[in-house]
Amino acid sequence: MTATPSNASAPAERVWLDTDPGMGVEGSDIDDGLAILLLLASPELSLEGISLTFGNVSLPDAAASCERVLTAAGCSTPFHLGAEGAGALHRPSAGAQAMVDAVNASPGEVTVLAIGPLTNVATAMQIDPELPRKLRRLVIMGGAVEFPPFADEGEFNFHKDGRAAAEVMAAPCDRAMITMDLCAQAVFTQAHLEALTPGASHAGAVSRLLRDTVPGWLAHWKDNWNMPGFFPWDPIAVAYLTHPALFDERPCRFTVEPQGDKQGRLNGFEVVAKGDVDTVSVPSKLDGDGFLDLLVDRVGRYAAAQSADR
Repeated sequence: MTATPSNASAPAERVWLDTDPGMGVEGSDIDDGLAILLLLASPELSLEGISLTFGNVSLPDAAASCERVLTAAGCSTPFHLGAEGAGALHRPSAGAQAMVDAVNASPGEVTVLAIGPLTNVATAMQIDPELPRKLRRLVIMGGAVEFPPFADEGEFNFHKDGRAAAEVMAAPCDRAMITMDLCAQAVFTQAHLEALTPGASHAGAVSRLLRDTVPGWLAHWKDNWNMPGFFPWDPIAVAYLTHPALFDERPCRFTVEPQGDKQGRLNGFEVVAKGDVDTVSVPSKLDGDGFLDLLVDRVGRYAAAQSADR
């Protein structure tokens, strides 16, 4: 049974998504694509716009992947090109400016959900230093507390641009960080894919997209790490917005290593008392089965409804 969201009767939360999608790019992560689909399938959320960043793939490949996912989903939400690399930090881009414009158009109402390297977000905060105080909240997929070896070397998103991660995680706003440690508490398997796409040979574009892209990623994890499935990093950050009961709450304080071989590493990480100022919510526990039920139910229903409409 899928968990009931605590905000089921509230107006939809307006979300700006910053992402580095690689779904459909050979050998690349597909979890950003799953995150987009789960976001679109969640009535508690309204996708206001998307900024793209380098990370899993190059910026042109991210744009192609994003268009592929949105087209399959029948979604016309605009996306904007952002940073091509960490060297673009504080260099204005269409993606960073679009984020600034969306937040400034509705101060206090827009949540930024960042599931790639944080170059665009840091640049947006450079364009408008008051941006953090205008956000509803900031939710990030990134960082590693104990997950080896990334707790020492820096998790992928943070490591790709340590300076940006350091600046964003120090921003004065309501912040949450969905870490590698947390995301490793759910494993997406072939059985979940089968449940998502029953009868996919006669189904719509979303089911075909999943059938075309997920098996290769499952095989990649099996071949490289002998895992029965993969950790679905980014959609877990979407679930944090809609189903907080799947997570515990843990106020924490830390800094981020901004440069060097271990950029992105969390330094001085400590759990602090609830109510302490200048903290980041860093959940340590996820109901993995509940999350996977949610993902399969919502994306599966979205795919089925789309098939019935076409």
